[in-house]
Amino acid sequence: PPANASVRPTPPSAPSPPRRQSLLPQELRTGSVTLGPGEHPFPTPYVSYRPAIRIEPSIYLDALVEDVLLFGGDIVIRKFDTQRDLMSLEESVIVNCTGLGSSTLFNDRELTPLKGQLTVLVAQPEVDYNTFGGLRRTGGFGIHMQPRSDGIVLGGTSERGVWSLEPNEEARRQIVEGHIELFDAMRGLPPTTRIASVGPPDHIPPVEAFFGLNS
Repeated sequence: PPANASVRPTPPSAPSPPRRQSLLPQELRTGSVTLGPGEHPFPTPYVSYRPAIRIEPSIYLDALVEDVLLFGGDIVIRKFDTQRDLMSLEESVIVNCTGLGSSTLFNDRELTPLKGQLTVLVAQPEVDYNTFGGLRRTGGFGIHMQPRSDGIVLGGTSERGVWSLEPNEEARRQIVEGHIELFDAMRGLPPTTRIASVGPPDHIPPVEAFFGLNS
Protein backbone atom coordinates (compact mmCIF):
# COMPACT_ATOMS: atom_id res chain seq x y z
CA PRO A 1 0.00 0.00 0.00
CA PRO A 2 1.07 3.63 -0.34
CA ALA A 3 2.89 5.25 2.54
CA ASN A 4 2.55 8.54 4.37
CA ALA A 5 5.74 10.48 5.08
CA SER A 6 5.37 13.32 7.58
CA VAL A 7 8.39 15.60 7.77
CA ARG A 8 9.12 17.15 11.15
CA PRO A 9 11.86 19.22 12.81
CA THR A 10 11.61 17.52 16.20
CA PRO A 11 11.58 13.86 17.31
CA PRO A 12 8.18 12.27 17.98
CA SER A 13 8.87 12.27 21.72
CA ALA A 14 8.44 16.04 21.77
CA PRO A 15 5.14 17.23 23.32
CA SER A 16 2.35 17.61 20.81
CA PRO A 17 -1.18 19.01 21.13
CA PRO A 18 -3.91 16.48 21.99
CA ARG A 19 -5.65 14.91 19.00
CA ARG A 20 -9.25 13.89 18.62
CA GLN A 21 -10.04 10.24 19.15
CA SER A 22 -9.66 8.26 15.94
CA LEU A 23 -12.83 6.82 14.40
CA LEU A 24 -10.83 4.06 12.71
CA PRO A 25 -11.38 0.67 14.40
CA GLN A 26 -8.44 -0.44 16.51
CA GLU A 27 -7.85 -3.57 14.43
CA LEU A 28 -7.29 -1.44 11.32
CA ARG A 29 -4.85 1.02 12.85
CA THR A 30 -1.18 0.76 12.03
CA GLY A 31 1.80 2.13 13.87
CA SER A 32 4.43 4.43 12.43
CA VAL A 33 8.17 4.12 11.97
CA THR A 34 10.32 7.11 12.92
CA LEU A 35 13.38 7.76 10.77
CA GLY A 36 16.17 9.88 12.19
CA PRO A 37 18.97 11.89 10.57
CA GLY A 38 20.71 9.91 7.83
CA GLU A 39 17.88 7.40 7.39
CA HIS A 40 15.78 9.30 4.86
CA PRO A 41 16.18 11.73 1.95
CA PHE A 42 13.99 14.53 3.30
CA PRO A 43 15.62 17.83 4.39
CA THR A 44 14.39 17.60 7.99
CA PRO A 45 15.87 15.73 10.97
CA TYR A 46 12.93 13.38 11.45
CA VAL A 47 10.32 11.66 9.30
CA SER A 48 7.36 9.54 10.39
CA TYR A 49 6.51 6.71 8.00
CA ARG A 50 3.41 4.52 8.01
CA PRO A 51 1.28 2.54 5.54
CA ALA A 52 -1.90 4.27 4.43
CA ILE A 53 -5.10 3.62 2.53
CA ARG A 54 -5.97 6.24 -0.05
CA ILE A 55 -9.34 6.91 -1.71
CA GLU A 56 -9.25 8.30 -5.24
CA PRO A 57 -12.37 10.44 -5.85
CA SER A 58 -12.38 9.80 -9.61
CA ILE A 59 -12.62 6.06 -8.95
CA TYR A 60 -14.56 6.00 -5.68
CA LEU A 61 -17.37 8.36 -6.70
CA ASP A 62 -18.06 6.50 -9.93
CA ALA A 63 -18.14 3.21 -8.02
CA LEU A 64 -20.49 4.75 -5.45
CA VAL A 65 -22.93 5.86 -8.16
CA GLU A 66 -22.82 2.40 -9.74
CA ASP A 67 -23.60 0.77 -6.38
CA VAL A 68 -26.59 3.06 -5.81
CA LEU A 69 -28.03 2.17 -9.22
CA LEU A 70 -27.17 -1.52 -8.81
CA PHE A 71 -29.16 -1.74 -5.58
CA GLY A 72 -32.23 -0.07 -7.08
CA GLY A 73 -31.60 3.55 -6.17
CA ASP A 74 -32.53 6.50 -8.36
CA ILE A 75 -30.46 9.63 -8.94
CA VAL A 76 -32.55 12.69 -9.76
CA ILE A 77 -31.06 16.14 -10.31
CA ARG A 78 -33.38 18.73 -8.84
CA LYS A 79 -33.19 22.28 -7.55
CA PHE A 80 -34.69 23.45 -4.24
CA ASP A 81 -35.10 27.19 -3.84
CA THR A 82 -36.93 27.20 -0.49
CA GLN A 83 -37.68 24.86 2.40
CA ARG A 84 -41.25 24.61 1.14
CA ASP A 85 -39.96 22.88 -2.01
CA LEU A 86 -38.85 19.95 0.15
CA MET A 87 -42.48 19.18 0.99
CA SER A 88 -43.02 17.99 -2.57
CA LEU A 89 -40.78 14.98 -1.93
CA GLU A 90 -42.49 11.66 -1.26
CA GLU A 91 -39.66 10.19 0.83
CA SER A 92 -40.28 9.86 4.57
CA VAL A 93 -36.64 10.63 5.46
CA ILE A 94 -34.68 13.54 3.99
CA VAL A 95 -30.95 13.96 4.65
CA ASN A 96 -29.58 17.45 4.16
CA CYS A 97 -26.35 17.20 2.14
CA THR A 98 -26.56 20.60 0.47
CA GLY A 99 -23.24 21.78 1.88
CA LEU A 100 -22.82 25.54 1.61
CA GLY A 101 -26.30 25.69 0.07
CA SER A 102 -27.72 25.24 3.57
CA SER A 103 -26.84 28.85 4.30
CA THR A 104 -29.44 30.01 1.78
CA LEU A 105 -31.90 27.12 1.79
CA PHE A 106 -32.27 26.94 5.58
CA ASN A 107 -31.10 30.45 6.47
CA ASP A 108 -28.26 28.89 8.46
CA ARG A 109 -26.17 31.87 9.53
CA GLU A 110 -23.89 29.73 11.70
CA LEU A 111 -22.57 27.76 8.73
CA THR A 112 -18.97 28.81 8.13
CA PRO A 113 -17.05 27.87 4.97
CA LEU A 114 -13.52 26.51 5.18
CA LYS A 115 -12.07 26.94 1.71
CA GLY A 116 -9.49 24.43 0.55
CA GLN A 117 -7.67 24.65 -2.74
CA LEU A 118 -5.87 21.94 -4.73
CA THR A 119 -3.31 22.17 -7.52
CA VAL A 120 -3.12 19.13 -9.81
CA LEU A 121 0.06 18.14 -11.65
CA VAL A 122 0.60 15.54 -14.36
CA ALA A 123 0.32 11.99 -13.01
CA GLN A 124 3.53 10.11 -12.15
CA PRO A 125 2.88 6.38 -11.58
CA GLU A 126 6.28 5.97 -9.90
CA VAL A 127 5.23 8.24 -7.03
CA ASP A 128 3.56 5.87 -4.57
CA TYR A 129 3.77 7.87 -1.35
CA ASN A 130 2.15 10.90 0.30
CA THR A 131 3.96 13.72 2.05
CA PHE A 132 2.64 15.99 4.78
CA GLY A 133 4.53 19.08 5.87
CA GLY A 134 7.13 21.44 4.49
CA LEU A 135 10.08 23.53 5.59
CA ARG A 136 9.99 26.27 8.19
CA ARG A 137 11.38 29.00 6.00
CA THR A 138 8.29 29.09 3.79
CA GLY A 139 5.80 28.30 6.51
CA GLY A 140 4.95 25.16 4.57
CA PHE A 141 4.04 22.85 7.43
CA GLY A 142 0.42 22.68 6.27
CA ILE A 143 1.15 21.55 2.72
CA HIS A 144 0.63 18.01 1.47
CA MET A 145 1.21 15.95 -1.68
CA GLN A 146 -0.96 12.99 -2.65
CA PRO A 147 -0.54 10.98 -5.86
CA ARG A 148 -3.57 9.75 -7.79
CA SER A 149 -3.95 7.82 -11.01
CA ASP A 150 -5.19 10.99 -12.75
CA GLY A 151 -2.64 13.44 -11.30
CA ILE A 152 -0.51 14.50 -8.36
CA VAL A 153 -2.52 16.66 -5.98
CA LEU A 154 -0.88 19.47 -4.00
CA GLY A 155 -2.82 21.09 -1.21
CA GLY A 156 -2.61 22.83 2.10
CA THR A 157 -5.01 25.78 2.23
CA SER A 158 -7.69 26.23 4.85
CA GLU A 159 -9.28 29.67 4.55
CA ARG A 160 -11.93 30.08 7.22
CA GLY A 161 -14.87 32.28 6.36
CA VAL A 162 -14.00 32.60 2.65
CA TRP A 163 -17.07 32.09 0.42
CA SER A 164 -15.43 32.77 -2.93
CA LEU A 165 -15.24 29.84 -5.35
CA GLU A 166 -12.54 31.54 -7.40
CA PRO A 167 -9.00 30.10 -7.20
CA ASN A 168 -6.64 32.02 -4.94
CA GLU A 169 -3.54 32.62 -7.04
CA GLU A 170 -1.40 33.56 -4.04
CA ALA A 171 -2.40 30.36 -2.25
CA ARG A 172 -1.58 28.34 -5.38
CA ARG A 173 1.84 29.97 -5.57
CA GLN A 174 2.62 29.26 -1.92
CA ILE A 175 1.55 25.62 -2.22
CA VAL A 176 3.60 25.00 -5.36
CA GLU A 177 6.67 26.87 -4.10
CA GLY A 178 6.49 25.09 -0.75
CA HIS A 179 6.65 21.71 -2.48
CA ILE A 180 9.39 22.86 -4.84
CA GLU A 181 11.45 23.92 -1.83
CA LEU A 182 10.85 20.61 -0.03
CA PHE A 183 11.82 18.37 -2.93
CA ASP A 184 14.56 20.64 -4.25
CA ALA A 185 16.28 20.42 -0.85
CA MET A 186 16.58 16.67 -1.42
CA ARG A 187 18.58 17.10 -4.62
CA GLY A 188 21.77 18.30 -2.94
CA LEU A 189 21.95 15.57 -0.32
CA PRO A 190 24.89 13.14 -0.60
CA PRO A 191 24.07 9.49 -1.41
CA THR A 192 24.83 8.45 2.17
CA THR A 193 21.79 10.32 3.38
CA ARG A 194 19.39 8.38 1.19
CA ILE A 195 17.10 5.91 2.86
CA ALA A 196 19.29 3.38 4.67
CA SER A 197 16.62 1.12 6.05
CA VAL A 198 12.88 1.56 6.18
CA GLY A 199 9.96 -0.78 6.41
CA PRO A 200 6.32 -0.92 7.39
CA PRO A 201 5.23 -1.52 10.98
CA ASP A 202 5.55 -5.05 12.33
CA HIS A 203 1.84 -5.77 11.95
CA ILE A 204 -0.23 -4.78 8.92
CA PRO A 205 -3.90 -5.84 8.82
CA PRO A 206 -4.76 -8.08 5.85
CA VAL A 207 -6.80 -6.60 3.02
CA GLU A 208 -9.77 -8.75 4.06
CA ALA A 209 -9.88 -6.90 7.36
CA PHE A 210 -11.09 -3.76 5.62
CA PHE A 211 -14.29 -5.36 4.38
CA GLY A 212 -17.39 -6.67 6.09
CA LEU A 213 -17.36 -3.98 8.78
CA ASN A 214 -20.49 -2.25 10.01
CA SER A 215 -20.60 1.33 8.84
